[in-house]
Amino acid sequence: GEYVYVLKLKATSPETEALPQFESIVGVKAYQTITISNPLERSVLLQVKCSDLDHFNLEDVGSDATLKFEPLETREIRVWFLPDDIGEVQTAQLQLVESEVGEWVYSLSGVGKEPVPYNAMDLRSQVSVETSGMVRFRNPFGYDVEVHVSLTVEAKGQRYSGGRRGGKKAFFLQLKKRRETLRPNETLQIPIVFCPSQMINYTGAVNVRVKKKNITFVYPLVGRTEAMKSPKIIRIASKARRVHKEIVELNLKDLRFPSPTATEEFEYEVKMPEDPSQRDLIQLLRTCLKVELLETTLTAPDAKLKLRVRFEPLRPVETYCDVIVLKKTGGCWNFRLLLNATQPEIDDVIHIRAAPSTTSSVAFGLNNMLPGSAEFKAYFIEDTEMFRVSPRKGMLAAEGEDPTRIVISFSPQEYGKPVSATLVILTNMMQWTYDIQGDYPRYTTPQVESRLRETLGVDWGSRLRPNTTGRPKRNAIRDNIKAVRGSMQRKAMGGRSRMQTERWFREMEQREVNNLPRY
Repeated sequence: GEYVYVLKLKATSPETEALPQFESIVGVKAYQTITISNPLERSVLLQVKCSDLDHFNLEDVGSDATLKFEPLETREIRVWFLPDDIGEVQTAQLQLVESEVGEWVYSLSGVGKEPVPYNAMDLRSQVSVETSGMVRFRNPFGYDVEVHVSLTVEAKGQRYSGGRRGGKKAFFLQLKKRRETLRPNETLQIPIVFCPSQMINYTGAVNVRVKKKNITFVYPLVGRTEAMKSPKIIRIASKARRVHKEIVELNLKDLRFPSPTATEEFEYEVKMPEDPSQRDLIQLLRTCLKVELLETTLTAPDAKLKLRVRFEPLRPVETYCDVIVLKKTGGCWNFRLLLNATQPEIDDVIHIRAAPSTTSSVAFGLNNMLPGSAEFKAYFIEDTEMFRVSPRKGMLAAEGEDPTRIVISFSPQEYGKPVSATLVILTNMMQWTYDIQGDYPRYTTPQVESRLRETLGVDWGSRLRPNTTGRPKRNAIRDNIKAVRGSMQRKAMGGRSRMQTERWFREMEQREVNNLPRY
């Protein structure tokens, strides 16, 4: 027999999930991650609802408070908490709702903690030269507060307070009013001026005290005194895909020692270009440029530090970076490195042969030599219509995967001398260069056999009938030349021959004699 079972299934909404309590400094966001899965084979749009949007919300939620999920997609979403008070527990309920999927409900809670010092602001300037910075304090509390701003400065273990110009201080406040009342989320901008008087390091802090809570927000300051930037540019030049090693001497101008027997210790840092659009260039420099101080201690002010530079570019590049030498007791020197990598050696020579009005192609595979795949572009340096490369751009396969296929075509239109072009395949980190040689098939003269059984030799004229008349042979070429010359003379004398001309002169003389008078 058989047994038949009737199943009645009912899907219910998941139970409310309580996330661990958030803890964060007042005015600073804290994050937790939740995982959402779309069980349907179609896209869904989740509506986001939160009972306290001032303190809790999702990071990736749109302006219309929705989240879109693709079919069967699973995604991690970050939930943030922003406290506006200290020691007070704040709660909320977060809902993600869709008509068919149902809803996810999360119970949220968080508490604000007292502030800790923020990251230090780094200011640099030369002796007696001013530079400025800006500290921004935002009122994180949900009510109006009165704040008092002060400044503390330390140099060589000595502590100064206040913030007015003069004395041995190096940091100065440029606020007209030290006391302000701020509304919730209102920002107070605090301008800072750094003007060192000695070749030493300075530290300080901007203190913003909230009177109602009796707490202080601390913004540390670090001031470094720089020597005048060296006008000499250190040039490092090499061919791409070659290792260039060089030792450079650094002259620390205006270096002073506290005593003849003292020693000074140094460290360094490399400052890359700060343009966000040059992200690939910065990554290239970090890969191909290595610098190192051979000596970190000097025993005399006129001694020089030695910097070892290793430059190994994988593609042509021309850029710069700064090497900053820092004295541990205070002071720094800036040196500009000008880096120039020229075109690399040819990787290979590729020969292609094609007849006029035809196309021949050569294909090869190429992998990225660095970890992972990379975008590339392929082009010819010369402006040529005979050569083509395909594809012109795409993804270069990683090492170990099936190589990317590169096809080069040669299409000549007529015979001529061999042509060449330079093919470049370029990624953001590396370059390959190929010499493409285009040639034509060799022309060979066709060999044809004569069907004549016998031919005349070169002496066929002497074998003709001999001269038996005894008369001299006529020179036809000489007679023709004389005839032409005679014709030209007759034309010059009015068309008369020489005998006709002489007869005409005799008749004219006889007429003159007959016409003479008789006595």
